[in-house]
This record gives sequence, structure tokens and C-alpha cells, in this order.
Amino acid sequence: MNLSHRIGPPHCLRETYAQSVIIPTNCSPEECVEVLLSLLCQSHLPAEVILVQVGCLPSDDSVYWNTWTEDFKKKEVALKVVEETSKLSPGAARNLGLHYATKPWVAFLDVETIPCENWLH
Repeated sequence: MNLSHRIGPPHCLRETYAQSVIIPTNCSPEECVEVLLSLLCQSHLPAEVILVQVGCLPSDDSVYWNTWTEDFKKKEVALKVVEETSKLSPGAARNLGLHYATKPWVAFLDVETIPCENWLH
């Protein structure tokens, strides 16, 4: 059986290798677009993406995030946005994101880092 045409684990194994991607940021939602798009283009999609916005005021970005959430749902990827008003160090923001992670494998990504398409493979 030739499996060379496969790009990632079979769909039935997706939950076995389910990954949470945690992105801590102090950027505006618009500055997160490129990294979010790159995650939707992965050869192996993460099960969930947790964006931790630190040092931000409670915002009216819910309409903006709702649009992104729908885009992620179409690809069967959960998008969680955690807004934290206090200023946290990057490590503390990652730990906060880890608190919301529900998958057995976790990957951390900086908002300014655009991963190649097989980063999670």
C-alpha cells in the first residue's frame, strides 16, 4: 500500500494527535491576521488555537473574533480568544493559554512568527 500521497495522519487519528496552539500577544486583532491565516493553511490542522491577548482593555472586538471563529469552524478548528487586562510576561501569558488548552499536545507560537505549512506535521 503506497501512502506517499498522504499529507498528515489519517482523519481517524486526528484526535489522537490533537494539538493546541497557544499564541500570546499584546497586538491588536488586525496584527494577528497573518499568523492565524498560516495556521489555517497547515498540512495538519491544530485542533484548537488559543490566542491570549494581554494588557488589553475589554474590547468590542467580539464581532471581529466571531468572524474568525466561523472561519476556523469551517476547518474544524476551535478558536479561543482570552483577553487579559493585566500586563503579563510572555511566559505568564503562555501559562494562561495552557490553562485553557484541552488537547494532549501543545505548541507555542509567537504572533510575529509565520510557520511553514508543515510546522505541526
